[in-house]
Amino acid sequence: MKQYELDARLKNGAPLKAAIFWGDPSMIDIYADRYLKTLPNDLSALKLYYDEFNFSAAFTHLSSPGLFNEGNLLVVRIDKKIESKNLTALLNVIGKNAASYMLFIYEADDAKAKLAYFKEEDFYAIVRFFAPKLEEAKRILKEAAAKIGAELNDAQAQHLLKINENNLSFAIADLGKIAVYDQTNSALIDLISAGHSDGDCYRLIETLVEKRQSFYPELERLFLQNATEMSVLLELIGAFRQLFMFSCAMRMGNDSKDFLGYFLPKDIDEARKKLASRFKPSRWVKIFEALSELELSFKQTATQEKKALLYAFLIKLQTTLL
Repeated sequence: MKQYELDARLKNGAPLKAAIFWGDPSMIDIYADRYLKTLPNDLSALKLYYDEFNFSAAFTHLSSPGLFNEGNLLVVRIDKKIESKNLTALLNVIGKNAASYMLFIYEADDAKAKLAYFKEEDFYAIVRFFAPKLEEAKRILKEAAAKIGAELNDAQAQHLLKINENNLSFAIADLGKIAVYDQTNSALIDLISAGHSDGDCYRLIETLVEKRQSFYPELERLFLQNATEMSVLLELIGAFRQLFMFSCAMRMGNDSKDFLGYFLPKDIDEARKKLASRFKPSRWVKIFEALSELELSFKQTATQEKKALLYAFLIKLQTTLL
């Protein structure tokens, strides 16, 4: 199914029982939210991300009627290959069970080849998303802004995309902060998008996780704000610690207030949860070990060599640890 066909189906057609998405992460996130909003509100949901995925648990959840016969929703996001027979089994049980639904986000390397063998039926769709061109990205951004009451004209939307290196997810995340102000201008966009090193640190981590673009612009953004190599490292340590706590809280069904002691703004809370869910549980120990090793190296290395160490660490983090 093409993206425009999915648009029409979500807007006018009967709800899809299942959706399999692959391709551009920003567009997947946008359409995942749109798809889930078309489903019944009282579904019993099971979310399995990355190493959490277990076929038996997923199949059992979809096969059961739900605690109060309300129906079931399975949300899966994985980057490892799944056997075709297992994906077929999940689709078959959804086709037979009127109250079962599934969102399956497939990030494995074999997505194109594997999903080509599946013939779509009326109850499910397989959609590949491509990175949006400028005009489409501006349209999506302005629509998202209008929904939350943020003022954004065509030129401002383009500026917001430009300052976020054309990353639509980053730009949309900034809209919640823009909506607080009565008027929007380029200076405000610059302040919100580039004026907070804490937020930029999370942007850097998200860029590392996506692995589809260079992290250099985000790192240079921090240096332009007079950050030092050590301050960047300390912010990374703090950010990873908070993301780890988000990951633990989600697994236990707790809220971020339980470990922070206060409520984060809703848009930031949702963004941190989404980012934390991208990390494989088995990787946390290795990430913190690598951060500790880099901190020790900084303390034993001359200032002029620290930038090279930081770049090497981020490359290692992106290619082997995430």
